[in-house]
Amino acid sequence: MIENQLEEDIQLEYKKEIIKNNKIAKVFSAMANSDGGFVFFGIEEEANKPSCLNPINVAKTREKLDMIARTGITPPLYIRLHPIDVQVDEQKGQVFMVYIPKKYPILHFAKQNHRFYKRSESNSIPMEGHEIREAYRIYNKREIESNTIIEATEQQFFTKCDPHDIDIRILVKPDEFGSKFFELEESFYDFLTENIPYIYNQRLLHLFFPNMRGMSNNIGPDYYFFKPDDPHLTTAMFKTNGIVLFDIHFDIIRESNIKFSIGKGQVSEESLNILLISQCIGTLLEYLEIFYHKINYWGEISITLKISNIKYWRHRRIGFADQEFQPIIIHHSVNNLASEKLTILKKLISPLLNGFGVSENNKNYLFRMSFRE
Repeated sequence: MIENQLEEDIQLEYKKEIIKNNKIAKVFSAMANSDGGFVFFGIEEEANKPSCLNPINVAKTREKLDMIARTGITPPLYIRLHPIDVQVDEQKGQVFMVYIPKKYPILHFAKQNHRFYKRSESNSIPMEGHEIREAYRIYNKREIESNTIIEATEQQFFTKCDPHDIDIRILVKPDEFGSKFFELEESFYDFLTENIPYIYNQRLLHLFFPNMRGMSNNIGPDYYFFKPDDPHLTTAMFKTNGIVLFDIHFDIIRESNIKFSIGKGQVSEESLNILLISQCIGTLLEYLEIFYHKINYWGEISITLKISNIKYWRHRRIGFADQEFQPIIIHHSVNNLASEKLTILKKLISPLLNGFGVSENNKNYLFRMSFRE
C-alpha cells in the first residue's frame, strides 16, 4: 500500500493513531452513508498518501473500535476489523484495518456530533438536509418493494406447508434488502446439498425420535424444502435474494408424549417442547451465517418469530390463556450469528418461556441444554 502510494479517496482513509471517539464515529458514519470503505489505523499519511507505518500498541484497541461503531452510532454499525502485526525498527505493534459496509440509503447518525456524515473525496463532511430527505425517500421506496417480494414469498411458502394447530414460523431478511437480488457465485443446488443443516444436539434428537432424521432435503431452483413424506421437524425455504422462511412442525413434537428425566426432577412437557424448538432455531442460526456469506451479504438481518394459535398448546399456563403471541423481531449482524446464537435464542424464546411461567433458573438450564453436544 505504501509502495504503491494508494491515495485516500471516498473509500479509503489513513489514521496515524487512534483518534478521539467522536472523530472515529464521524469517519465510520460518513463511509456507511456513502459507498463504504476501509480505514487503516496505524498508517501515517502526507498529502493524502501513505508515508510510513506507525505501529499501535494500545490495549483493547479492537474492542474500542467495535464499541464506537455499535454505541457511538445509531443505528449500530457492524464493522469487520482485522489487526495486522507489524514492526518498525524496534517498535512492535499492530495496524488495524477496518471495513465499513455501505449502508446507504439507511443512514447512520454520529451521536456525539449530532450529525449525519458523508464522504466527499477524502473528507468526511456533514450531509445537507435535502440529501437526508432523499435517502429516506429511497429507503421507503425500497421498503415497499421488499415488502411486496416478501409477501409473495411467504404466500408461496405457506402453500408448501401442511396446516398445523400451532404454527411456529421464522422470517429472516436482510435489513438492506431491496429490489436488487444478491448473487451466488456457485451453483445454488451444489451449495445447498453441501450445507444441509441438522438438529444441533443429535443426542437429544435420537433419544426422542430414534427413527427420525432431523432434516432431509428436496432442492428447488433457488430454495429447498424438506420432504413432506418423511417424519421431519421443520420445513424451510432459502431464496437467493436473501429471504429465509423456517417452519417448525410443532405437531410432531406435541404428539410424541415424551417424558424425560434430568437429574433429580423431570422436565415439564412444555419445557421439553421448547427445548426441541430451541434446537431447531439454533441449527438455523448456524446455517444462516454460512448462507448469507455465500450470497455475498455481510450486513444486518432481521429475524421475526411468529407463533399462531398458541391457545391450542397443551398444558398452557395462564400467561397464554386467551391471547395470541406477539411477533418478536430482532436485528443482528450476519458475521457472528453462530458465535452469538445463545444470546439470539434467549431474545427469541424467553418471552415464550415467560408466558409459561418458567423460572429464571430453569430457563438458563434449558438454554444450556440446547447447545450441549
